[in-house]
Amino acid sequence: MKTITLTINHIGGSKLSFVKFIKDHSGMGLKESKEWCDIAMTELGKKQYLTIKTSLAELKKDSQSIGFDISFEDKEKQRHLKLIGLGLGDDMDKIQIIAEELGNKLSVQVRQRQFEHIAVVAEDFFKDFLLTLNSQQIEELINKHIEENTNGERLDTL
Repeated sequence: MKTITLTINHIGGSKLSFVKFIKDHSGMGLKESKEWCDIAMTELGKKQYLTIKTSLAELKKDSQSIGFDISFEDKEKQRHLKLIGLGLGDDMDKIQIIAEELGNKLSVQVRQRQFEHIAVVAEDFFKDFLLTLNSQQIEELINKHIEENTNGERLDTL
C-alpha cells in the first residue's frame, strides 16, 4: 500500500460511484470511504491524501469511469525523480522511470482505442529498448523527464 495525493477538480458523477471507487482502491470500509469522500468533495481543487492498495495505473483507469475529474500525484515517484536528479540512481533506475512513463502514456492511448491487451507489454518493451542506449542517452532522457515532472521544484529538497 502506498499514499498518493489526488485533487478533485470537478464533480460529474454520482457520490455513490465515488464512494465505491474510494472503497475499492483504498481498502477502507464503507463508512470510512463515505466520510473521506464527503470531506474531499467539499474541498474541490485541494490536495487530498489517500492510501491505496491497487496500482496507480489501475486507479487512474477506473477514475475515468466514475465521471469525476481527478488529478493524481505519485509522491513516491516524485521522490524517486528527485533522488535521481541528485545523482543517486544508476542507469537501471533511470530506465525504470522512463519505461514506466512511456508505458503509462501508451496505455492511455491504447485504452482509448479498446486495445488494452497491448498496454500490458508496453513497459517491458520500453525497458528492453532503453537497455540498448548508452549512459549519456539515458541521462539526457531522464533529465528531460525530471524537468517535465518536477514543475521547477528544487531537486535538493526531499
